Amino acid sequence: MSRKLEKLDFDFLLRYLDKNVESLENSVIAISGASGFVGSWLVESLIKLDSEFRLGLNLVLLTRNTQNLNYVLEGKEGTNIEICEVDIVNSVPNIPDFTHAIHAASPTTSKGTLESDVTRVNREGLKNLIKAKRDKRNLARVINCSSGAVYGRQYLTNESLNQRSKLIFPSTIRNFEDEYMKAKIDSESLVEEYTSLGFILGANLRLFAFYGPLLPLDGKYAIGNFMHSASRGDTILVRSSGESVRTYQYASHMAAQILYVLASRSTGNLNIGSSFAKPVWWWAKLVGEMFGSEVKITKEIDETPTYYVPEIDDELPAIEEDSEIRERLFREWHTWIRQQEEPK
Repeated sequence: MSRKLEKLDFDFLLRYLDKNVESLENSVIAISGASGFVGSWLVESLIKLDSEFRLGLNLVLLTRNTQNLNYVLEGKEGTNIEICEVDIVNSVPNIPDFTHAIHAASPTTSKGTLESDVTRVNREGLKNLIKAKRDKRNLARVINCSSGAVYGRQYLTNESLNQRSKLIFPSTIRNFEDEYMKAKIDSESLVEEYTSLGFILGANLRLFAFYGPLLPLDGKYAIGNFMHSASRGDTILVRSSGESVRTYQYASHMAAQILYVLASRSTGNLNIGSSFAKPVWWWAKLVGEMFGSEVKITKEIDETPTYYVPEIDDELPAIEEDSEIRERLFREWHTWIRQQEEPK
């Protein structure tokens, strides 16, 4: 599948960040996990910003496989881009001195086993990225891409996520979900510690659920599975009762909010996601009605409905996404998926 995003509509991103990009002028921005879903959207968004506002950005893209990022260099003029192949978990990368960094590297699935390096990637990878900052006199702006998973499994309740007094480590690591949660809390603690010591100016961004190009279509993401079925004309299957409540934010909106925080001096923890929440069955029917696919709720998986919706922070400018905008974005995603499936 092609990873190119440059033909998509980035007008929203440019408007959202219009008055907030000056602080990024002449910045050197290092991004770990640059070839992943989040990292790819950040890279393309920064290239668009640099082209539009002539910021003089220098992007240092960290990856374990440079082939996954070679497309970034194709037809790109103006932005200074350096791709570095490095195992950030096991070594401090030898990269250009940076002013800003985004740690977006993180396994999101166990790939069929409970053995996972998710903790090391999140904590040790972040630590090594921070250590790569050579000029200690100039404080680096560091964004840690955490997850809404740090709040733990939330069942349907009137209590907001932010009303929890503290994040609680799972007492026993029984599965990948527990390990992922612990890993994200570990990495957040590291950012808070290094910021309090004056080593970095850090912020933890708790990312929730998203939709759009490059989201995996045959894995753990329900909305990706629904779109995969719709793009092939197959029946959309909801294997549970579909009562769990979810919210999905479009990928370019996610990137815009992350880069908004990157350009600011905010510290602490912020939630990134949409507040528009509906049951999973509602999302399945939305996709089915838009693209003419039948929806079946099989209930073969018996589960207690959960609630995975962020409480939006006031310091992030609101993002309007009414039904018309949402439909347009889903249709753009559907078109993008179909284009990837066409014979080359």
